[in-house]
Amino acid sequence: MALTSTPARVPHKKAQRHEWKEGEIAYLKPASEFKAQDYESCIQSKEVDERATGHPVIILKRHSPAATHVIVTPVTAFSSGPENDFLPPWKQRYHASKAHDDFRAFLGCARPTDKRAHLLLEAASMPKPKTSWVYVQSVYLVPVSTLQFFNKVNIVLRMKQDSFADLRSHMYARNSTKIDSLLDDPRLRLELKKAATRPVNAAQPASVRQQTWGFLHQQNRTRPATPTASDAVSSVPSLTSSGASTAPSSMPSTPASSPPGSPALKASMPAAPYKSAPIPAPRAARPLYSSVLKGRAIRAVA
Repeated sequence: MALTSTPARVPHKKAQRHEWKEGEIAYLKPASEFKAQDYESCIQSKEVDERATGHPVIILKRHSPAATHVIVTPVTAFSSGPENDFLPPWKQRYHASKAHDDFRAFLGCARPTDKRAHLLLEAASMPKPKTSWVYVQSVYLVPVSTLQFFNKVNIVLRMKQDSFADLRSHMYARNSTKIDSLLDDPRLRLELKKAATRPVNAAQPASVRQQTWGFLHQQNRTRPATPTASDAVSSVPSLTSSGASTAPSSMPSTPASSPPGSPALKASMPAAPYKSAPIPAPRAARPLYSSVLKGRAIRAVA
């Protein structure tokens, strides 16, 4: 993977995210700050040594910019400092059983042999310039959610391309079985889901919202016309003063020269005009009941 020459400046904002790339140096959170799921998959499973957490780590492999997991190796001082005169790890009793050739030193730190060059950065230097070593047997697969900015510097430290390639070659030569198993781990190819930049209905044209909810699909369907009350009224033919209908005829017009009674005239003649039935004359009211009181009829009419 090609490395660019300009290291990224880091404002160290808590909510800021960074797309970690191969060759960059991140900070692996202390195990106590891992999410429950990450703690279970890394620490409880013994896949990651808890002592490797809380240290800067070099990103050795990331399958893609959206990958959820990366392969890393820690950079640590191995308890070296002014109190023990910056004693390198291979000379310490606790690490005496480790092969000297399995240690790599950043520029400014003691080297176990002259066979291996110092590890180099593109810019700046390690915050602990005398006590920054890599143990090539320590290599782990971790979720990117366990990484954060290394807050001892104001840039993202990145190794020089040739130095990074040399380190990976050295690590594979000394620890190929472990590295092969990590490279074959399916988690290395898992990718983050892309978050939506905005809610579905936020500041979108009406057509987009309708399409989202399926309205356009319904609107594009051919629907039978539903007659309304006004349509029904307008469809009734009106009558002129002569009783002729004003409804438009769908029949073809007949030339004026056609003689009466001709077949063409009969075929094209519209139906007889609509005539309303005559209104009946008012009827005399019929009594609902009658009675005679002192010779006079009392009638109730409807």
